[in-house]
Amino acid sequence: MSVIRNRQDYNSIILTGVLLIVAIIYLSFPEVVQTTNLWFDVIFFLLLNIGLVVSLILGVRTKKKSIMLFSLFVNVALLTIGMLFILMNLMLIAII
Repeated sequence: MSVIRNRQDYNSIILTGVLLIVAIIYLSFPEVVQTTNLWFDVIFFLLLNIGLVVSLILGVRTKKKSIMLFSLFVNVALLTIGMLFILMNLMLIAII
């Protein structure tokens, strides 16, 4: 039972890592990013931010303080960056 609980403690870090890798892969292909609609980018980063909020909630609910603090700082930083991407895309949509 403790092995299962220990694995559940790390779900927040795993989810954050997977979401970060997905965002890096998406941004590393500029020809894909340039040919997509700007609304697709907004929805993509909105879904990533929803995933980061879920990861943040999972991290805060753990018993280990180190995982809780890591999850809090990393997810808040990534949420801020994701919201900046959304804001920039919405400003581009308003300008165009």
